[in-house]
Amino acid sequence: QNMHFLYVQDDFRVRKDLTLSAGLRQERQSIVGAWRWAPRAAVAWSPFASGRTAVRAGAGAFFGWVDAQTYEYVRQLDGAHQQVRVIVDARYPLPGDADAIGLPPGRAQLATDLGQPRMIQASIGVEQQLMADLRLNATWTLRRGRRGLRGLNVNAPVDGRRPDPDSGPIVEIGSSARSTVDGLTLQSTYSPAGKALFVSATYTWSRSMNETDGPTSLPADAGHLGGRLQLGVGL
Repeated sequence: QNMHFLYVQDDFRVRKDLTLSAGLRQERQSIVGAWRWAPRAAVAWSPFASGRTAVRAGAGAFFGWVDAQTYEYVRQLDGAHQQVRVIVDARYPLPGDADAIGLPPGRAQLATDLGQPRMIQASIGVEQQLMADLRLNATWTLRRGRRGLRGLNVNAPVDGRRPDPDSGPIVEIGSSARSTVDGLTLQSTYSPAGKALFVSATYTWSRSMNETDGPTSLPADAGHLGGRLQLGVGL
């Protein structure tokens, strides 16, 4: 596989208290095809004449690669080089007769609409200098992922019948998973002037959701890819 990317970024100092940054990344992967455009921008602003307060914000788009190990997995388990075999109600030691194989051979494949995983990230932070030696910082970060890689058994039984009765599990690697991350980070730093010592304390609160554990991971229910765990209490 071939991977190509170009990147350009520049900073613009509009005023003494205001700096803007802008960048653009362009990349292409032969397995997926098509050029992807990933812009990003940032701003740093000191709103008060004292210069003790700084506001920083930025946002950008980012793409992930379909790694060589994923492509290798599909090439190996294509049904000709290697096969996916499922043994139903396995016993030990495994019997050697053909009846021990409960399903026909399966395989792995790439989805026809496979794309590069995409993530949008944005953050905003405020830094305040309380004293000459003490600074406080608060940053809120938001990430939204789309087209994450995950596996799906496209030959899972529907109403008790497999779409392709002559095949076992067909693991199709596609780009359909979503992810979200929201986080708040608080940090304080004490750095005495002229001292080779500083003390820093950080607290992070975050929550995240991810619909995949990797390109070859399979969902618990192939018919409900976005299913959520529901909890209830009754008397």
